[in-house]
Amino acid sequence: ALPREPSVEQRSQYEDATETLRPTLGEAATTSNGVTSQAEPTPEDTSREPVGGGAVCSTSSEHLLTFVIEAHAPLGVGLSELPEPSPDGTLVASSVSSSSCLSKTADGLPGLTAGMIVSAVNGDRGTAASLLERVSKIRSEGGELKLLVLSRPKEFECEIFLTSSRKMGMIVALHDDVPDRLQVKEITEDGSVAVWNRCHPLRPILSGDWIVAVNDISDSSNSMVATMQHHKEQQAPLRLRVSRIPPKLAPKAMLGSGGAS
Repeated sequence: ALPREPSVEQRSQYEDATETLRPTLGEAATTSNGVTSQAEPTPEDTSREPVGGGAVCSTSSEHLLTFVIEAHAPLGVGLSELPEPSPDGTLVASSVSSSSCLSKTADGLPGLTAGMIVSAVNGDRGTAASLLERVSKIRSEGGELKLLVLSRPKEFECEIFLTSSRKMGMIVALHDDVPDRLQVKEITEDGSVAVWNRCHPLRPILSGDWIVAVNDISDSSNSMVATMQHHKEQQAPLRLRVSRIPPKLAPKAMLGSGGAS
């Protein structure tokens, strides 16, 4: 469970520009069978934000997600075929809408999220293209859809390039009971963080993630916010360490019979 919100939530929002960025993974295209696919980034799109950038601090293991879908129902997901890391191509969920039928499993548990790699569809492994075709076929027929997926790394690093012509595009919250990290509350479509996400579909920063370090500062959430604001003003690259795992909160101290002193 996420920590409770403080009575007055502090937010840091960067709204310095309103430039609308064109998608750096190419324009999304919905196929005739309703599955949205995306092209990989072009060289000019990633001249400042290379696809290979960002260190992976910890990895995840594969797990199975089971869904039951209606025939021809829109899936509400974007699936991208990437040339790496698999030599046969990698199928990754580049976007998942909040209303997607794949956002929750058949058991009501958290389902597909952006950044997940699809390793197998209904027990079948193969190339990225064959997996996408398999998903499309099951969508057309309806029924049970089992995806073997690999989640985003539990923790990873990224580098955000800041400019005077676009906002950072991320809202974060400070929590009284979590003084050493920031919670990501929202990612806007037209900011520098969205550029990172589009160029790095395997390691996107998502709402609900936690920023545990900003340029090696990890002891104070207020210092992290101040560093982000300073680097925005200086238009300097910003290094973030991001965790998708909620912090473990210490149990509240038990009160004695006399109450709190």
